[in-house]
Amino acid sequence: MESLRREVEQGDVAAHYQLGLAYYNGEGVTKDAAKAVEWWRKAAKQGSVKAQVNLAAAYDLGEGVPQDAVKAVEWWRKVAEQGSAGAQASLSIAYCNGEGVPTDAVYGVEWLRKAAEQRITSAQYHLGLAYYNGRGVPRDLVQAHMWVSLATVSPYSSAA
Repeated sequence: MESLRREVEQGDVAAHYQLGLAYYNGEGVTKDAAKAVEWWRKAAKQGSVKAQVNLAAAYDLGEGVPQDAVKAVEWWRKVAEQGSAGAQASLSIAYCNGEGVPTDAVYGVEWLRKAAEQRITSAQYHLGLAYYNGRGVPRDLVQAHMWVSLATVSPYSSAA
């Protein structure tokens, strides 16, 4: 823990993220989600994608900060724009369900497709459902079948 603190004092971004994890998990320090968020915020502002993901999740779930769907969406968007399939799927859910943003199924499906194209099985499945129900895209049973089939045979996990 002492070497980690030295790295933090030197401004090491990865160390800020790691110290956040230590506080979140209670490893070498007293478990404290609020302090975890403080360190993730510092790392996130310096470009740490992992910290940005954790910060988005913290706002989404209300862990260490008051639950705030608007702030969660801001961070999910930042990470999604950097190519994170998991963040793209989370951003899609926010838009499709109107969580922190106005409901926009068309825009939500755009993000869902990006995650599905990165082989996120839950995104593939939900994209298939979108085509089946005609939500955010024109109803297309061929596309629905294709995406749901991909999700059921994919060897990849549903998280990124």
